[in-house]
Amino acid sequence: MRIVRLFLFFTAMACLSAKGDTISSTDPSSVVTALQDLGYRAKLETNDEGRPVIRSAAAGSSFSIYFYACNNDKNCKDIMFFTWFETETPLSLEAINSWNANKLTGKAYIDDDGDATIEFLLAGVQDVSELDFKQIMYRWDQALGEFIDFIDW
Repeated sequence: MRIVRLFLFFTAMACLSAKGDTISSTDPSSVVTALQDLGYRAKLETNDEGRPVIRSAAAGSSFSIYFYACNNDKNCKDIMFFTWFETETPLSLEAINSWNANKLTGKAYIDDDGDATIEFLLAGVQDVSELDFKQIMYRWDQALGEFIDFIDW
């Protein structure tokens, strides 16, 4: 399933339009602006390692966008949407496996503290059109909402 997910993602990214302003992981402020243009809150910060991180919210929950594959904490190539939830009872391995087997967007796992975690890695986020970024956010927002329902949070 993971190979299918990656194939679908890279196929979609290969079809990107070059029209208009583009969003790029090499320019975190372009991601902030794109989020804000779509009606999301977005605040650019730096994490403990000095890399950019964006704090935002969707589906009634806060999330972060982390930047990876950076050169001296700049010119990052990849981004990852990420959030976690403390649950009263940790989800079972079977439940997490079920989520991952049946969902295209949002890899889920149980972290070391027993928290339900969901992330969405986007590799090579450079020159993404506004329309394609809107689709990415739609998929993340939808996956996040479905995950919140799934974990009964």
